[in-house]
Amino acid sequence: MKFNRCRNLIEIPDLSKARSLECLCLCYCESLVELHSSLGDLDKLVTLSMNHCKKLKNLPCNIYLKSLKTLKLDGCTNIQEFPLVSNNIETLGLSFTSIEVVPDSINRLSKLMELRLSYCKRLKNLPVTIGCLDSLVHLTLANSPNITVFPVLGNRVKILSLNGTAIEQVPSSIGEKLNLSCLDMSECKRLQNLPHTLSKVKTLRFLNLRGCINITEIPHVPGEMRRFDLYGTLIEKYGDLSEEELHKRDMDFVKRFLTSYVRKYKKERNSR
Repeated sequence: MKFNRCRNLIEIPDLSKARSLECLCLCYCESLVELHSSLGDLDKLVTLSMNHCKKLKNLPCNIYLKSLKTLKLDGCTNIQEFPLVSNNIETLGLSFTSIEVVPDSINRLSKLMELRLSYCKRLKNLPVTIGCLDSLVHLTLANSPNITVFPVLGNRVKILSLNGTAIEQVPSSIGEKLNLSCLDMSECKRLQNLPHTLSKVKTLRFLNLRGCINITEIPHVPGEMRRFDLYGTLIEKYGDLSEEELHKRDMDFVKRFLTSYVRKYKKERNSR
């Protein structure tokens, strides 16, 4: 059932008789203030999408539906509390909300695979219990400015977006995340050099450090990685990578590379 872009919709009707409903979409219903309590009777509801319902403040207390696997509240700017959902939730979209705290109890969401918390201006650092989410594959905290600490991660995380945060250090334990394939930390202005243990992450395919103005070197890059973006950094050292290996990678800092490093590299090579 779709009510997308019903801009004058203030509330939804009683849905208690629609017990077989599996998907309810209310995206861009900008006047929607609240949801009918009958939503809690929809015991077959799998997907609830309410992106950009800007006046929506609270969800019904009985939204704890065991059938619900996907809840999208991205762009619901008046949502201030982390929603109470069942342990069966798999995708949770909370970007552009006013959530301040992720509760310690998030560790009970054992099936959660994707958690989006981008552009959450009030969001504070995540609890360490988030590292207990063994099913979590995709975590994004992009442009949430109060995030200052690198989150504790479970071992299944593949995609991690921390760009635009205030994180200063990546812990050496990053080397234990053997499934990580994408790490985006672009525009992290306070970020210092990455730990050398990053070289242990053989699955890493994409590393984005664009605009990280304090980065002066990078550790040895795993052989499987195909792309990294270092534009706007102060990179002066490239570890043990040969010129041929560098050219194999799709890097977006060619101008700086050609004007500084190449000249120095060739000069040193010719002097041997």
